[in-house]
Amino acid sequence: GWQDAKALTVLDSITVGNPRNDKVVVEGREIGTVDNTQQAGVYTPALRGDGNGGALFRETFKLRRVHGQWRITSLQNGLLVTQATFQTNYYQYGVYFIDSTERHLVPELRYSEQSNSNALANWLVDAIVRGPVAAPQSGRANLLPSQTAARPAIEFSPDGSLLKIELTGASSLSAADRNRVAAEFGATLGQVNTVQTIEITDGGTPVVIPAVRSAQFAPGALSQLFTVAAAGATPSLY
Repeated sequence: GWQDAKALTVLDSITVGNPRNDKVVVEGREIGTVDNTQQAGVYTPALRGDGNGGALFRETFKLRRVHGQWRITSLQNGLLVTQATFQTNYYQYGVYFIDSTERHLVPELRYSEQSNSNALANWLVDAIVRGPVAAPQSGRANLLPSQTAARPAIEFSPDGSLLKIELTGASSLSAADRNRVAAEFGATLGQVNTVQTIEITDGGTPVVIPAVRSAQFAPGALSQLFTVAAAGATPSLY
């Protein structure tokens, strides 16, 4: 029943104790967590330290001997990783959303271990559809139609340069909202190295984006309509 997607806890100074009474205790100083559920990839620093390092984190793993071998029989959902492992294997991406003024594209910083183009594109598309973690003040949390699938189907061309995204109901959006949605996907998916062209479809039919007068557009084709804030360099964890 163990699941790795619930949360990822980043630790420093990890120690693994000796087995005692069929249990092993893992301890470390908590630096932060990455929520991999509804807020996929959002990093939250642990703020319970006292200035001498993060708060002490302790987790107990229960063991059982089976056919002469020790097996883990009980543990909490999620992953425990060292700071070094996290910084080596996880990458920062910006998931872009229109702000409340509808003039700016602002990134929400997320972390993912995805580096394969197909897997990364799927992950970023899903993140956009879920919407921003904190809705822009006086703005709309998500521009997409309510019938849009939680995990839209995407399709790459053989060489990976064209990415088609099936967004049910996209053709019913106003011209302005089609531009905004295309801008969000363009700015976000521009981080996928292979993607050169994006096409949004509704029921398999290409949806024309008014600003470019085409159903296909380059990731940065709508950036002239909005101010695009840079995601910035990967910050040091604290």
